[in-house]
Amino acid sequence: MALILTFLGKGGTGRTTMAIAAAKQLSRLGQRVLLVGQDPTPAFGLLLGASTGSEPTEIGANLQAVQLQSTLLLERSWEEVKKTRSAIFAIADPKKCLWSRTRCLTRNGQRLGTKCAS
Repeated sequence: MALILTFLGKGGTGRTTMAIAAAKQLSRLGQRVLLVGQDPTPAFGLLLGASTGSEPTEIGANLQAVQLQSTLLLERSWEEVKKTRSAIFAIADPKKCLWSRTRCLTRNGQRLGTKCAS
């Protein structure tokens, strides 16, 4: 059974330190661990004592780490995001909307919402 632990909180509360400590302890207990960080600062790699990147890196027995970079992930998938958005929502003629700030959204030819003129 997979176990997903998340460490949340505002900056400076020790999230990264606690996540690394938990990952190391679980790996020592024989659990296979993939530690995922998203902190753009070098603190993640420094605290781990190893360089991490966008692909999982072996840190120790049963422990791998990966450093997600939101900008890089978005750049890799941007064209797919645009295609998906276009396929799901198409903006109808805004002049047909009742209120100036309202946009008529359609999906498969059906108008979404109740503020669009017919």
